[in-house]
Amino acid sequence: MAQVPQDLLDRIRELEEAVRRLEGRSQIRPAQDQILGGSVTVGNGGIFRVLDTDGSSLLYTGGIGPAHPDGSPQRGTLMYRETGEMALALYTTTSGPQDLVIMDMDANHVLKTGPLGLKKPWIPVGLYPGYPSWATTWPSTSSATMEQVLIGEVVKAAERIRVVAMVSSSAGGVTGEAQVFLNNVAIGSPQAVGFAFDWLVVTTDLPGSVGDTIQIEVRARVTGGAGSIRARAHSAWCGGDM
Repeated sequence: MAQVPQDLLDRIRELEEAVRRLEGRSQIRPAQDQILGGSVTVGNGGIFRVLDTDGSSLLYTGGIGPAHPDGSPQRGTLMYRETGEMALALYTTTSGPQDLVIMDMDANHVLKTGPLGLKKPWIPVGLYPGYPSWATTWPSTSSATMEQVLIGEVVKAAERIRVVAMVSSSAGGVTGEAQVFLNNVAIGSPQAVGFAFDWLVVTTDLPGSVGDTIQIEVRARVTGGAGSIRARAHSAWCGGDM
């Protein structure tokens, strides 16, 4: 039998080992429950669903009924509580744009958007005594030092607040100042007040943390003349983009 060179036998053994490693790797499958650094695309009319253990939907995104009036398919999103009640919906049953609806446990619409903003909740609008009845009905102070005329409070649930009040002195020649306070801290500079209807408008950040109770005041004082400074609340609201 011909003698095989030793280095050739070593090369054959190395090749056999490389083949065994490749065969082992071919049996390894990557994890199917993670996406690391990539993305998932559901297209061509596909549907994405997340199911509860009993098979009911928790999240549904994709084709949804009814179709648009022109017959084209509608795409929407539905989200359910684990107890089965719908909690959020994004779709439309009309020819208009899709509404975003958040529902309570009894399917009542807690929040609903429309083409011009909110459909729900309804926004309250205050109506107050007008001229000339305001002269005798508005809260007032005749103090020469800042004194509380209006007071309220809000639980912080947004970043900013806007306070609007109507102010005036009680007679010609009477002057004064009015100012908004939050938690006993003056906001901005005092606004001069004379015998003419005027607006006191302040937009500022709310102090404290979410959930804190914030005290709101309008304080006023007389700076000249014999009389008083009057103020009437017009509106106040909180938000994040003001």
